[in-house]
Amino acid sequence: MNKGRRHPAALTRRAFLKHSGAMATLLSPFVPVLNLEAQEASVAKRIIFFNSFNGTIADEFFPDTTGRDFTLKRILSPLQDFRERMTILGNVNMDPAPGGAHTGQGMLLTNTIPNASRQGMGISVDQYIASQIGGQTPFSSVYLGNVVQGGSGGIYWRGAADEIDVEDNAYRSFDRLFGSLGGDQLAAARQVDRRRSVIDGVLADLNSFRSTLPADDKALVDLHLDSLRTIEQELSSEIACTAPMIDGSVDTSQIANMPQTSVINNKIAVAALRCGLTRVIGMPFLRPVRNHALTFLGQTDGLHDISHDGVPDSTEKYTVIQHWYGQQLADLCQRLAAVPEGAGSMLDNTLIVWSNPLRSSHTKTNLPILMIGGSWYFDTGQYRRYTSEPHGKWLVSLCHAMGVNVSTFGETDTSQGPLSGITV
Repeated sequence: MNKGRRHPAALTRRAFLKHSGAMATLLSPFVPVLNLEAQEASVAKRIIFFNSFNGTIADEFFPDTTGRDFTLKRILSPLQDFRERMTILGNVNMDPAPGGAHTGQGMLLTNTIPNASRQGMGISVDQYIASQIGGQTPFSSVYLGNVVQGGSGGIYWRGAADEIDVEDNAYRSFDRLFGSLGGDQLAAARQVDRRRSVIDGVLADLNSFRSTLPADDKALVDLHLDSLRTIEQELSSEIACTAPMIDGSVDTSQIANMPQTSVINNKIAVAALRCGLTRVIGMPFLRPVRNHALTFLGQTDGLHDISHDGVPDSTEKYTVIQHWYGQQLADLCQRLAAVPEGAGSMLDNTLIVWSNPLRSSHTKTNLPILMIGGSWYFDTGQYRRYTSEPHGKWLVSLCHAMGVNVSTFGETDTSQGPLSGITV
């Protein structure tokens, strides 16, 4: 997405206003189509929370160089194609850091000190954003679990000690979201056809009209023709809302099937956003503390043991696991980028947040935080490493990116945000 690129419609309207009254009168039949373009240009922004647990391998997650001249390490290397859309944050810390081993998940998105049961004691930022913008869609938020097996891994909270119950059966998610699709798709397709018919007629008339004009006026009309052709191209790529094609034979409760389940969930997420069913999605992978062996990666040791350096070659094995998460995120980004929308793709209108409640072991400083997209708000293509910043400020930044105006989130003393140096 080219920052600062003018939309053709903006040039056209400005040129019309500056031109002579006679010319404006001649072109007045085409002005409604300009208004249509202005409406089409306004695309709803969405946010996806992509969460993993038990920390990462910091030396293989964070780049060595800050700023824009950075090279991706092994964990983020599957996302190379999306490097210019990234915002990587360093030295963002839970402040005050909650005591206890696995308490970070209760604080990560709430910025509240968890209780003795590791539960978040306030609403999480995903739910807060959904409460502010979710009323515009049939589902205020959607949560797609990858073998989570109950709860959300302690990440997503409606309020104090009120955890979101993530759906980890992909087929139930599919039925809930797409089971009612029917006549609306036909109506949407007919609306697209009507718009295309109007634009085709205007293009024909305007091309004929152009041939009667002097050279200076032809240049002005050419701007308008370019604008109309842009609309026509966008409408040609527009599709009615349809359910995704998914493999119906996968047991999504089995660890061995996580690769297939991840693909299914990615397809569901993209289709749900494309259809306007929701603007807020949570996608957690597994749960903290659980000691599953990720056999599909050729591993026999438990995930939790590996994350705590409790088995031989833990660093290498855990890097492989985190690299696989990066591959799943890359698949999601590719699917979003493949759907035309507005002047670009769905990825241009989506912010994806990959975060983890720990850096490593039980450490809650220098949290691994990667954002992809959101370039309408974030100055992407950079690794921003702070001296030290409380992560509550980052939550405020997420709210602002989604048009939700807050000055603090959770613990007010440490969340006077947003973060500096990462906005356009």
